[in-house]
Amino acid sequence: SSELEQLQREHVIDWLISNHDAHGKQFLRLKNGRLAAIDKSQTFKYLGEDKLSITYHPNHGWGEKEPFYNVVMRAWRDEKIDLDLQATYKYIRRMETITNEAYIEILKPYAERRFRGQPLKLKQFYETALARKNNIRNDFEKYYNDLLRKRTGDRKAVFLFDMDGKGYPEKSIGKWEFLPEDAEELITDAREAGWQGKSLPVDIDDIEDQNILLYTETVKKRTRTVMRMKIRPEAEKKLLANLSTGSEGISTGKFAGEPLVEDVFFDDILSAIKSINYHIHNGDFKFNKEAINKVLQHNNRLKKLLNAGDIEVKNMAVKYLDILKDIQGSTKDHKGKKRIGSISQYLCRKSSKRKSPIKGISAVKTNHISGDAKRVYKGQISIEKENAGFGSYHHRFTSSGVEYRIDLTDGVEAVYRPWVKDNYYAHQGQLELRVFSDCTPETADKLLSNLNRLGIEAVFSSHAETEIMYLSKAAYILKQDNTPAWKKMIKNLDNRKASKAERVQALRKYWSDQLGVADVTCIPGYDPNGKYSLMSTSWKKKRQAGYRHQLRFDLTDEQIQRELGNYGLYHSMTNSRNISNVLDTVLEHNGAMVSTVEKTRIGVPVGGMSPTEDMNTGGASYFFTRVRKLPGKGGNNAGFYFKSNLLRRMDAITYPSDKYGRVTGDHVRKHRKTSIEEYKRLGNGNSCDETIFKNEVTLLDNIQYITVRNSTDKKRVLDVFRKYGISKLPDGRLVTGVVKIVGN
Repeated sequence: SSELEQLQREHVIDWLISNHDAHGKQFLRLKNGRLAAIDKSQTFKYLGEDKLSITYHPNHGWGEKEPFYNVVMRAWRDEKIDLDLQATYKYIRRMETITNEAYIEILKPYAERRFRGQPLKLKQFYETALARKNNIRNDFEKYYNDLLRKRTGDRKAVFLFDMDGKGYPEKSIGKWEFLPEDAEELITDAREAGWQGKSLPVDIDDIEDQNILLYTETVKKRTRTVMRMKIRPEAEKKLLANLSTGSEGISTGKFAGEPLVEDVFFDDILSAIKSINYHIHNGDFKFNKEAINKVLQHNNRLKKLLNAGDIEVKNMAVKYLDILKDIQGSTKDHKGKKRIGSISQYLCRKSSKRKSPIKGISAVKTNHISGDAKRVYKGQISIEKENAGFGSYHHRFTSSGVEYRIDLTDGVEAVYRPWVKDNYYAHQGQLELRVFSDCTPETADKLLSNLNRLGIEAVFSSHAETEIMYLSKAAYILKQDNTPAWKKMIKNLDNRKASKAERVQALRKYWSDQLGVADVTCIPGYDPNGKYSLMSTSWKKKRQAGYRHQLRFDLTDEQIQRELGNYGLYHSMTNSRNISNVLDTVLEHNGAMVSTVEKTRIGVPVGGMSPTEDMNTGGASYFFTRVRKLPGKGGNNAGFYFKSNLLRRMDAITYPSDKYGRVTGDHVRKHRKTSIEEYKRLGNGNSCDETIFKNEVTLLDNIQYITVRNSTDKKRVLDVFRKYGISKLPDGRLVTGVVKIVGN
């Protein structure tokens, strides 16, 4: 990179650590042409008092020269030099990928020495330093914006970092085709995390939650690397179109008189219209709201297809949008008085050349759900019998269903379970890619390449895409996405074909206004990148692994502690005397409480009250708890009490009654509870409420208390901790204070 760009890099670092002593003598020009910055002794000296400005010079009174960045940026403002301001974002993005928790760990040695014996000042320092990190992109955008207006004389000029990569490539692809240059650490973590693996933030539209789990398992002493993900229903046809299944091969071409591959809408439209006409005929007007809401949610996607380059796709969108207007008119404007006439599926009007499925991909469609017999031991997954059948996991499970077994050549195979009613809901959309190879960047890139061959976008999500998902997910959780203000904003962004950077700015402003703050990104805990779970195989080093969890920014840890400090998330045991045995099993093998789906992935025996029902409702993908008062605060049950700040996880779903973890249709939107007041109300009662968490909850970093019936059981639990050399938890508490006897 150029010397000027290297100065831009150092400017980002020095603003992050509030170092304003970077005058010209603090830079060395090395023989290899690189620039080295020295003497950071004023790190954090002016934090909280400083400002990002070419006039800021706190060392002026000491006769020191001003920061060299002031000289450079003043020269740019005065058009004496040229700079690529977009290049700065590359270094800002690296700061943004550091989680808040990881940054605190980096700061601890310095902070705890500087503020020894001053807990309030230490807390204030951490909050200010985190705010600086989390707001660093905004700070530089405002800084550059002011300078740009002075340079151009245009008061309306606006500078935004081009996170779409149109002006500057954000997704830095180096020696691999799909992996960014900085992905090696992720792959290393996935390899060393055993059963947990680590999720890769890939894709924006095709893959649920932008998460691909990368992990390893052993088959007859051979290492197999696996990528596992859930494909969204609307992306399935792209995948199936690339498969060749012999006589029933799926064509990717278009033929006159046949439905389009892109048509994922008609079945929902037909279902809604049948409900409308049936209930109008009966005169009761009790329409199936779930079916109607589902079809109306296709509205935005169909509008986007109006800009499709394919005329057939565009014509389909026009036809279906007209039908959606009739559906909305019949159910709302006409209050159920207008029946909808007969409709038909859009059929291709003109044939296009048949395209063969992607060369080298073949698949077999079966009516049997495969499943390897597995076991997890000391954190590692081993396959004891391949293709044993899913029914082997639990006597109440069935191995019947629809599955595609895909050969991608070069040793890569895949298994896909489509979105059909013959499959358990928890299985629908599940895709695995596998190859016998060690988990290395080369292997991961190879699997991503084959995912791309299947028609699924395999490029890492940009920060802008991740933040858009984060802010949009918050709107879904808090039911803001149905409000007129949100819809108006999204419509405006769509109509003017706003860039991702503009969308991020608009969504940030929306949430800033909603929460009554100047800048939502300055809220403690605002973190689009989310946090991973504690790596069970290396928990003492506080390494992270497993799935990535985004956290709600409308609730802070401080709020949770203040309002819900007397509450926890209680997980009961069928037999309270088994607590020590369960703890022993968890600590020996996987270190986490996991969902039924995760149990089948890693090889833990499936139990629970209703495993089959949960597979059909989707609850099998979740770990179950209830909001309850903590022991000593009113709680009197034996079991596991987890920390209430888990409620910040965006995948946490709280229901006021037992729903078997149902997540189908619009059930979550209708019944989910999200406020602190609602959590308290449930915690003060004794109802059959449930709070569920997707995939897993790691034990050691999330446990609040373990409660037992008597001193004998307490000794057994403490003996288990002692067996694994655990005397202190990651948060610093002694295990002797964590294990309590009910009623004491």
